[in-house]
Amino acid sequence: MVSFATLVFGLVFGIVDIEVRAPEATERVEILLNGESVAQLRRPFSGAVDLGAVPIPGELVAIATDAEGRELGRCSQRINAPRANARARLVREPDDEKGRAVARLTWSCPTDAPPGSVDVTLDGQTIPAADPDRIVVPATDARGPRLLRAVVECGREVRAVAEIGIGRDLPDIPSERTAVAVELDAGATLPAVDGLGGWFATESGPLRASAVDEVGLDVVFVCEPSAFSELRRVFSKRAGPSRSTAREDLQFRFLLPAGGGAPGSNVLDWGRNGFAASKWFPRKWKAVGPTLATGIEVGDFFAPGQRISDAVALAGFAAAGRERRRAVVLLLGPAAQDVSELSAAAAAQFIAALNVPLFAWSVGPSSSPIEEMWSVRRRVSTAAEFEAALADLREDLLRQRIVWVEGSHLPQDVELGPLAKGIRLAR
Repeated sequence: MVSFATLVFGLVFGIVDIEVRAPEATERVEILLNGESVAQLRRPFSGAVDLGAVPIPGELVAIATDAEGRELGRCSQRINAPRANARARLVREPDDEKGRAVARLTWSCPTDAPPGSVDVTLDGQTIPAADPDRIVVPATDARGPRLLRAVVECGREVRAVAEIGIGRDLPDIPSERTAVAVELDAGATLPAVDGLGGWFATESGPLRASAVDEVGLDVVFVCEPSAFSELRRVFSKRAGPSRSTAREDLQFRFLLPAGGGAPGSNVLDWGRNGFAASKWFPRKWKAVGPTLATGIEVGDFFAPGQRISDAVALAGFAAAGRERRRAVVLLLGPAAQDVSELSAAAAAQFIAALNVPLFAWSVGPSSSPIEEMWSVRRRVSTAAEFEAALADLREDLLRQRIVWVEGSHLPQDVELGPLAKGIRLAR
């Protein structure tokens, strides 16, 4: 049996040590990245593998062959892609004595972090799941099919997701699906799912759409520390944040691009690199500013030099992993500096490949010294200007849809097909 002894988490690029377990008769292990050979490993089948100068979503494949070149087995793992190597499964069980549907949830999380929450929803509404071995689906008045979805937080920004259909006349939900974020043009609408034939494709041919979601709005704010001082000045007289009861289901978190570990690291993740990150906040739009201004004690994080580009790449990874409507907003203050391993262009290119739109705002009355690196087109120096920027951001998010296409695809491989109209990929 061939398997990776090295499981890759977070964002990786450059030279990385990879180890593979292979059968005794193995002479050589070839490593492929997105179909291209990047290394030939000899016993003990470990060594340096060049993953490229910048992170890209990819599939890493190890192929073991014997002395005559015969293949003995292969294995694969996703890198730089949400839900890498995490698996979850929902299985329908016999109905209970009241005729209610029952499901059982199992999962496998490859991270070494303790597993987090388990969230189960029915048509987007959370239902109790205290016992994953017996999830009772509440009876509803709905006559049509319903979608049961489970999300297991595996830690280190890795999630396992499973879905099954509950109800009559429900077409089979494929075991592998890929979420594609798109944005509607003004006044445009999407047809019913069965009318999306020819709208999405890869190089291998057209893709079949199986569902469309328009629930959930996720925003990750990358807030450079000097922008916090400006935000606190702007919102010093505003009331504190309140929890959201809005049907839009807005959730956001923020990330300080400071304390990013030792220079030279080509493996980026929240914990390993020491970035200060908040939890996901469920809030109303009017509470975003006060929450950002008071939600974290920056203290020692005012160190000279920030890993802003690295943090933007991680923020995009976090936003894409939740498979909801999403965006990353970079907030730059008057003292912004960047000492990242990645360039601004590389970070922007990476999150565009994940279908995550990026917005850059300069906070304060004076311009940020690195505005040009991020194509800043908006400056906010008052609470009213910040809230106007949020209102525009909200409109952009509300035009997004998550289209589920059948099969497991790397995000950058899915493109619009020849019949698509009135939409564009969310980037």
